[in-house]
Amino acid sequence: MGWLSGWKYRKKITIDSSKVDSDLTNFPVLVSLTSSNFDFGKALSSGNDIRFTESDGVTELKYERERHNSSSQLAEYWVKIPSVSSSVDTYFYMYYGNSSASDGSDATNVWASDTVLVTHMNDNPNSSSIKDSSSNANNGTKYSSDQPTETDAKIARGQSFDGSNDYISIADSSSLNITGNVTLEAWVKLSNTSQSVYATAISLGSDSPSSGWGAGLRRGTSQNGFYIYIPSSEYSASFSSLDTNWHHLVGVRNGTTVYAYVDGSLTSSNSCSSGSLRHANATNIGTLLLYSTTYINGIIDEVRIFNTAKSSAWVKASYHSTNNSLVSYGSEATRFTALLLNFL
Repeated sequence: MGWLSGWKYRKKITIDSSKVDSDLTNFPVLVSLTSSNFDFGKALSSGNDIRFTESDGVTELKYERERHNSSSQLAEYWVKIPSVSSSVDTYFYMYYGNSSASDGSDATNVWASDTVLVTHMNDNPNSSSIKDSSSNANNGTKYSSDQPTETDAKIARGQSFDGSNDYISIADSSSLNITGNVTLEAWVKLSNTSQSVYATAISLGSDSPSSGWGAGLRRGTSQNGFYIYIPSSEYSASFSSLDTNWHHLVGVRNGTTVYAYVDGSLTSSNSCSSGSLRHANATNIGTLLLYSTTYINGIIDEVRIFNTAKSSAWVKASYHSTNNSLVSYGSEATRFTALLLNFL
């Protein structure tokens, strides 16, 4: 097995195959570092010397740095794994300890071609905006500076919405004009359970709750929970009842069926029409229509939109990855110990 030239240390990171129901390709895996699993003093304070390789120890993997804070000893990286097995554990390596390394982060190439939007919901580049890490540059603009407000969230930082007028708008673009299958994903933590029935986490090009053509994750009029809606006929699949805990919400439209997932598990599905899904309108996070009854009160993190229907296996693995329960971290190795183990 090879060793990445110029690097002093590495760790083996293992993906638990028991949480992967079928083989996945080009899957983004969260690597979350703390003082309990990583010695920040052995890496550059910027994190520029962090690298990831395939199991051969030398083939580098694309990755995105969401945060590397050596002072607080917290870091999050998203690593694109070309193939994740459902039958045997998949492993890869993280390298560090190279004082001359330049920044190798390559965010746009971490996310597959079906990614329309992926935002980690931190202030970027300032308190008036958020950044899309995909190649589409569907960056979001806040209602006003620091509204919503950046806060600690599920993964690093997210946005706290006040339920009154906070929202993030994303200008229309050709990539957002999705006409068929779609997947919407977000982590949501409500501040209370008395949200309006139109309180919305993601709204993709809708004119009204019962007309227009779009998709979203919002409260239902008859369900005490979030669900995916497909106007104009309001085909829906209800989520579990509301509470104030963090929940991973995913809605999928696949042909004439919509699916709703909570925390990696399918909760329900319903039939829907096969018509075109969307027409040009702004995409919103935290509201549906900019009406007083549509604003969400809570924290939203890791918002993603895909122009394909993600499989149940992908949803489950994404839940475990973003919940930091998909991978385990091995002990630190040096080139000498690696060579010794290979010899033995």
